[in-house]
Amino acid sequence: IFDGNFGFMRKYWLLGIVLLIVLLLASSVGADYGDFFVAPEGDDGGVGSREEPFATVTRARDAVRKLIAEGLERDVTVLIRGGIYYLSEGIVFEGVDSGTEEFSISYMAYPGETARLVGGVEVGGWERYEGEIFVADIPEGVEVGQVFEDGRRLTLARVPDEGYFHLESVVEGKVKTGFVYREEDIDLEGVDLDGARVFIWPGHDWFSQDKPVGGVDVEGRVIEMVGEGGYDMRPGDRFFVYNALAFLDRPGECVIDAEEGKVYVWS
Repeated sequence: IFDGNFGFMRKYWLLGIVLLIVLLLASSVGADYGDFFVAPEGDDGGVGSREEPFATVTRARDAVRKLIAEGLERDVTVLIRGGIYYLSEGIVFEGVDSGTEEFSISYMAYPGETARLVGGVEVGGWERYEGEIFVADIPEGVEVGQVFEDGRRLTLARVPDEGYFHLESVVEGKVKTGFVYREEDIDLEGVDLDGARVFIWPGHDWFSQDKPVGGVDVEGRVIEMVGEGGYDMRPGDRFFVYNALAFLDRPGECVIDAEEGKVYVWS
């Protein structure tokens, strides 16, 4: 997106757990061969022709399902015009989407063009938050796991920026959830850790676990994590804390505030 207010050009995507598909060039099918067409500028309320293409592969799939239900009388081809298609959820194909022994169902890129199906949504409406940090609303209904800028995945802001801290001791009776951090490592006075997480290698450093921060006792230097699963921690285990706005301090980092529905990036 281009934001004239701040004079920078960026494309951001929020990626959840959905499939990323790249449709390669179709080399052997003519442009007039398609039964249904899909295009980024299409309309799912249309008829799916080359002149009035659908906007999504899902809508084309539903049109194909109707033909299958009525009984196939020929091979069916869906041609997808070049461009980027943002998917807020995955495309599901089931047994009912299959062809028959006589007739096939094919989805392919329009000849000479490349279509990219991206598991995510583009984010707009960026505003300056403070300094080099910009903020935008997370689109409604989107579960965010990652943020991409111009095709590059951003790092969730963390401390330390590189490497790890090592816990000082484990809270008695909470060997899986509570530990004491070293005074020289982190100053969490006044830091909002709602939505923050701890990534830690407990025990013998053979495994890792990723847990939400449940609470912090700054005076006692204790971090409590949510969730009982995992392995017992031991003094010296390495860890880092991430996804807090206070840690967002350099380019290539972001923070996802799911509760407030905001995403922050350092640009």
